[in-house]
Amino acid sequence: MFDGDTGGRKASGIEPLTEKDNVKVIPKIIRSAGYTGKIMLAELPQDKGCNDPDALVIAGKLDIIFKAISDAKEYIPTEKPKKTKIFLDFF
Repeated sequence: MFDGDTGGRKASGIEPLTEKDNVKVIPKIIRSAGYTGKIMLAELPQDKGCNDPDALVIAGKLDIIFKAISDAKEYIPTEKPKKTKIFLDFF
């Protein structure tokens, strides 16, 4: 579970990276370290303003966290757009 802000969503792989992003996607790091099992991501509902799991725990809203964990989805990698190389022919 990650913070629901843009940085957290990109670091978790929920939101795709753009060419300008300099963010490491945590699940990809885990995969590159050799982990072969399932990686599940619990996403907090954005419509309720639930961006920070720590704040929800402190506020006693554990039901939102438990629901997010039970609804967690398997991580599917999103790819960073590849830079297009332009070759100019001068001949």
